[in-house]
Amino acid sequence: MRCALRFLISVFVSVGGIGCGSDASDDLDRYFRVDPYPNAACNKVDQRLAGRRQVRLFFNGVVSVEPVAHGLANYYHRHSLSFFTDAEPRATTMAYALDTDMDALMRAATANFPGVDLNNDAAFMADPALYDRLRTFAANFILKPMVDFAAAHSEAAGAITNVIVVPQLERPGVEKVLSDSTKSLAGLAISPALLAIFAGSQSEESKIWQGVQLPSAFSPMMVLGDDVLTNARASAPELQDLVVAHEFGHTGALTHTMVERNLMYPVVRRNIDDCTDSLDDSQLTTVSANYGLGPAARTAPLVQRVDAALPAGPSRILPSFAPDRMRALLAGDRQALRSFVDMLFHGGGPS
Repeated sequence: MRCALRFLISVFVSVGGIGCGSDASDDLDRYFRVDPYPNAACNKVDQRLAGRRQVRLFFNGVVSVEPVAHGLANYYHRHSLSFFTDAEPRATTMAYALDTDMDALMRAATANFPGVDLNNDAAFMADPALYDRLRTFAANFILKPMVDFAAAHSEAAGAITNVIVVPQLERPGVEKVLSDSTKSLAGLAISPALLAIFAGSQSEESKIWQGVQLPSAFSPMMVLGDDVLTNARASAPELQDLVVAHEFGHTGALTHTMVERNLMYPVVRRNIDDCTDSLDDSQLTTVSANYGLGPAARTAPLVQRVDAALPAGPSRILPSFAPDRMRALLAGDRQALRSFVDMLFHGGGPS
C-alpha cells in the first residue's frame, strides 16, 4: 500500500535557498508560469486533465516557493491542467514534516503507556493489541507536524490543494532517516482520496493510516523539502518538476508503481529520469475523477482499488514492520525508524 510519499533524489551540489518575500502587487499568475522544456516531446499537449486547480502556497523560513509552483505548472501543462492561487505565499509555523526525534518518542511513549516495559520484545510479540496501539502512537508522533497543519488549514477541504515548502522534511538537529548522504527525503503528500484507497486494503500500512488523527475532511496537502529541491534544481531542473508533480499525483490518489520512468516511481535519478517520465491512462483517469478534471470528468470522486490505480509491471515491494522492530524503534534505532517511515510512505526505495 501507499500513502503520503517518501521520495528519494540523489544530491550532488549544495546551493543556498531563495527568499520567499515578494511584492504583494505582483500578478499571482507568475507563480504558475509555463516555460517549454528543451525536449519537444514534453511540450505536446492533450486534454486529459483539462481544467484549473486552486492551490495555497505556504512556507517556513527562507525557502524557494516560486520555483516549486512553477515546476508543478510546467509538468502538468502537457495535460492542459493549470493552477492558480488567491494570495501570496503564507508563512506557517510548520518547520518540518516528520518528527524524527526518537528520544522524544521514547519519552512520550513511556508517559502514555505506564506500566508497559517498552524494552521487552516478548511483550510486543505476545500482545498484538499492544503492538497495534504502539504502532499507531508512533505514527501519530512522527506525523504530528502534518496532522497539526491539516487541522489548521483545511477550510476549503477538497476544493484546494495546500503546497507547503519547508527547509527540510525531517526535524533538524537529529540524525537523518537515510544514512546514505547521497539520498534525501524530498516530499510527502496525503489526501482524503488517497486515504479512502487505503481504507479498502488490509495491509499493515493501511491499518496504521486509519489510526492517524487527521481531520475527517482535510485539504489535500503536499510538503516539500527545500534543501533537496534546491540541489535538484542545481543538478537538473527537470528533476525538481518530477518531484513536485509526483507529490501532486499522490494528492490525486495515485500510489507508487515499480514501473521505471513512470512519474509515480518512488525514486528520481539524475541521468535516468527526465521530463518524459509520464502517467499512464489508468493514472490519468484516477486523477481526472478525483479532482474533477478533463473533458469527461465525473462529478463525484472516484475511489479505485489500489491495484487498479497502478500500471502493469514488476511486482511492488510492500514493506512490513514486525513487532520485534517496535522495541528497536522506541530505543532510537535509526534503521528501525527508516523501516517504519519506508512502510508509511510507500516503501519504494532501498531498505
